Amino acid sequence: MFRARTYRWTALALAIAAFPATAQSDKSAFLPEGSRQVGTNRYQAPGDFEATMRQYHNVYSEERYPRIPIIHQPGIRAVHIANPNPKPGTWEGLNIYEGDKGVRIYVVPAAKNDRKR
Repeated sequence: MFRARTYRWTALALAIAAFPATAQSDKSAFLPEGSRQVGTNRYQAPGDFEATMRQYHNVYSEERYPRIPIIHQPGIRAVHIANPNPKPGTWEGLNIYEGDKGVRIYVVPAAKNDRKR
């Protein structure tokens, strides 16, 4: 009985270790582990553009969180990930772009008040 319980805990620990730790911005948006803040709502991603987009694909499905290309210039890639249900104080979208300084993530804050005038 003791061995079976030990094996279950070991299996659980290995399963948890298989998933990388995640970080969150102050707006509750996912940030890849190792991202560092470089400005207000702006972060430097630790990996390249493809690795960053793979991480976002695993966290925010393309069916629920649509991707929109936002820049059409040679040497620059940029994608906007839209939040389908932004709540005040959270995030409306993510702009992920690659330039000469690496991959940056801008967390677009949601409007504080959704009242229509």
